[in-house]
Order: sequence, then structure tokens, then C-alpha cells
Amino acid sequence: MRVRGYAPGTPCWVELISPDPAAAESFYSGLFGWSRQDGEADDQEGVILTEAAGRAVAGLRAGAQEAPAAWLCHIACDDIEAAVSASTTAGGSTLLPITQIGSRGWRAVVTDPLGAVFGLWQHGSFRGAQVINEPNTFSWTELVTPDIDKAERFYQSVFEWKVVTSQYSTPEAPYQEWVLRDRTLAGVRPLSEKHPAGTAAHWSVTVMVADCEQTVQRATELGGQVLVSPLTLTVGRYAMLADPTGAPFGVLQYTPELLAVLL
Repeated sequence: MRVRGYAPGTPCWVELISPDPAAAESFYSGLFGWSRQDGEADDQEGVILTEAAGRAVAGLRAGAQEAPAAWLCHIACDDIEAAVSASTTAGGSTLLPITQIGSRGWRAVVTDPLGAVFGLWQHGSFRGAQVINEPNTFSWTELVTPDIDKAERFYQSVFEWKVVTSQYSTPEAPYQEWVLRDRTLAGVRPLSEKHPAGTAAHWSVTVMVADCEQTVQRATELGGQVLVSPLTLTVGRYAMLADPTGAPFGVLQYTPELLAVLL
């Protein structure tokens, strides 16, 4: 689905921060067919990765060698100074202050009170991902947190988000989502004993794929790791992988019924 802009309070962009961006670029090129935008060279602002038609799908930039590789989800805002201030007032912290990224826009990186890191993005010439909810593009993000009630108070204060029970929730697999004025934005689930010891609150990124099993197989051939083997959810077949630089991400093959709605 082509996207030309994002309303304030909407996840709009994902960026991989990696200690080895060259290895990461090679992996995602082989797995999803992504390549850097024509004419872009490496710099501290990173590069934009595009899909086959040349539409922006994700960012990539170098991180500190001692820091783990991770995907960073950005949320659109029309006044980044106000968003940073609201985040601090609500108990969050600022990791990276407001920075102008050339003509593209302005970015800040903050955490919620439970430690989950996310970016704030006020667009200039660049609004965010130009295509989503198609195979090999960003499709979903979710917050994993030890205290959903506390997280809701924070995100409601900053973005006016609310937590609701997902229409795809079942008694066997309960699930909740973030909504803004009845529009579904992202998911939220509790951090539990099922997660590896030491797992902190975080935002996760999921890419839509046409075939979950084939994607998992290809990822391992390219040097990736399988963190969660393919399993069946209400919405489709899901697996969690890690790229060769260590960044975890999900892949999801939607059910035909849900896919028809998304496309």
C-alpha cells in the first residue's frame, strides 16, 4: 500500500541501527530485495533502503560497536519539541536530543518510563515509509512491556493512545492493540517469563512476507538466526529472526482473509 504521509501519533518509519551496516545491508538485500536509495553514500545520517520499485521501506545507519544492533520505530509528530517535552513530563527520558537530518526532517530518540526506546519524527521533505503492508515491507510494530497500565498512561499522555482488546484476540492467545481515535496503530503485549532472561521493555518490528517458511529458510542461508520458529497465530504464520549483526525482527505471512483487507 502506497503511503504519502502520516498523521501525528502514527508509527511512520523504522530504522536499523547496526555496528556493521554493510553486513546488515547485504543480509536484507538478499532476504527482502532492499537496496540503498540511488545516489546515497554512507554518512552519519545513514541511508534509506528501498524496495524493487524504488519506494522507501526502511533506514539503516551505523551504531556504536559496543551497542547491540536494534530496529528503531519512529512515531510521527507535527511539533517535535512539544512531543519531547510531553514525553519528559510523562516520565520518559531523552536519549538523543532533537537533531535535524538534512532536509529530511527532525528526529529525537526517547524512552518511555519502562525503558522502551522509540524515535520521534517531524518530517521535512521525507515523511516516512512510502509503502507498507505489502510483501517485504514494514507492516506492524508492537510494544513489549512489563506494565501495560503504566505504559498506557504514558502513551495516552504523549499521543492520546488507548489500549483496546484486539478483534483477533482469543482466550487462548489474548492480544491488545494501541488505537488513536478508533484507528489501530500498533500492538502491545506483556513482558513475561516466556521471554529470555534479561529481556527489557522494547518496541519490535515486523515485516510482511509472502511465505513465512521460505523466508526463515532464506534468512538462515544468509547468516541470520531463528529466535522463534514459525507458528500459527490468528492473523497468520509468524516467526522471529535475528540478522547477522544481531538485530531481532518478526516476519508475518498474513491469512488470505486479512491480506485481502490490507491490500
